[in-house]
Amino acid sequence: LIDIALEEEIDEKTYRQTLRELLSAKLRSLKFDPSDRRASYLAAQKLARFAASRGFEAEAVFREIEHLNRL
Repeated sequence: LIDIALEEEIDEKTYRQTLRELLSAKLRSLKFDPSDRRASYLAAQKLARFAASRGFEAEAVFREIEHLNRL
């Protein structure tokens, strides 16, 4: 079963959308002042650790966090 799962191709669009939804939901649960740079930095760290603990790739995580910061 593991070999079969590893052979399956991951749809990049679905992967990014799933990650974005996960990070957005987690961001809503965090209590911090977005105008405080330190608090925003700490929130971004929490988001990165959270996504990494769910198995998402670091590069994709940081890209999506950056995207969320621009909103």
